[in-house]
Amino acid sequence: MTAPFRLANEVDITGFGDTGMRLGDLDGDGELEAVFFQARDCHIPRMSAGGYRHEKQVHCVTAMKLDGDVMWQEGAPLGTGHWAMHGVAAAVSDIDADGRPEIVYVTERDGRSYLRILEGDRGYFRKEVETGPNCVLQLCDIRGLGAPRDILVSTFVNPIYIYADDLTCLWNCHFYGGAGHEHTFADIDGDGKDEAFIGYCCVRADGHKIWWRPDLEPHLEEMTRSPHVDHLQVHDIDGDGRPELLMVAGKDLVVLDAATGDDRWIFEGAHIQTCAVGNFLPDLEGQQLFLTERRLHGDRAAIGFRGYLVDCKGNELWRMEKAGYGETLKLAGQEADTIFAECQGRPPKLIDGHGEIIQELDMPLFTYAEDRFDDGDTGVRAVYTIADTTGDGRLEMLAYNRTRLWHWVQT
Repeated sequence: MTAPFRLANEVDITGFGDTGMRLGDLDGDGELEAVFFQARDCHIPRMSAGGYRHEKQVHCVTAMKLDGDVMWQEGAPLGTGHWAMHGVAAAVSDIDADGRPEIVYVTERDGRSYLRILEGDRGYFRKEVETGPNCVLQLCDIRGLGAPRDILVSTFVNPIYIYADDLTCLWNCHFYGGAGHEHTFADIDGDGKDEAFIGYCCVRADGHKIWWRPDLEPHLEEMTRSPHVDHLQVHDIDGDGRPELLMVAGKDLVVLDAATGDDRWIFEGAHIQTCAVGNFLPDLEGQQLFLTERRLHGDRAAIGFRGYLVDCKGNELWRMEKAGYGETLKLAGQEADTIFAECQGRPPKLIDGHGEIIQELDMPLFTYAEDRFDDGDTGVRAVYTIADTTGDGRLEMLAYNRTRLWHWVQT
């Protein structure tokens, strides 16, 4: 296979760029624009686990065409200094179903947190409501409207708030065991409303638990913090018609029946962080999972980022050292899915289902201190977003940090 991607453009975003970016068709021209959210950690760790400052406060929002033309900006840019930011609570979506996308994010004023909505095309203020501590913002459909128009706001470890698109509070500060960095949603019982998967709990649209598995806590990431799940996905990985919950629990990968919470299988690790699902080997039964394991927090040994390819029954097919965090690519004209993996200090790469490297992207390798585990929180390295930005059916790759955006397109 020839190299699937080539660098088409590079844009200077110094002054307003950040490692928090979302895409959306803001002006209705059929192409996606970039929205950069400059955010930093709250100076007061009101909700903390092991010293994390969980509130993330967006101070500046900038909408930009992918050729670098700035459309609008709201707030005061943070400039080019260093500041800590562990992700950003933000989304770009048509949450009120008026045919135009809105910008949804959490900001701060006078020491208080607010959930705010802007108009996507011009950045005009729409509305806001005071909310609780936060660093996660996800859209869902717990009201059964047929589109994700409900807004979940939470910290990495609880509590959970959910708002309607008019910012009416639907859930007021619910707590669930094992709640972590990311939750997921799926309509499991067919009533048209999303169930929420939060930590080791499956929750109905009214906030009550359908099932919960506190016995799984030994598989969760703890490491001096409250035990929490890092990442959740719902997929029918074995094709039997019953979806599985993939619980990237921070230590192990735990696979459960999504509807009942019953055990399927467990892939044991030390610090499994991400899971990419795809048909990387189409001749095999079901789908395959690409898992990435990093070193323990505070461990000064060489950085891990070991990757595993696992089949739909939990059997390891192969492993790769220094693979990096993985994402599934469905390249135009290819039957098999491809793994995109990026590892700090090494070129990002595309990997096939046999573990062979297809392409390494010619990206700058930023200085990384191996005796620090959270250098990425200052925005030094690049982050990658993959999407079809033009609607032509071909994926493009956007790499960005606080000073540059690199636009890669399929050849």
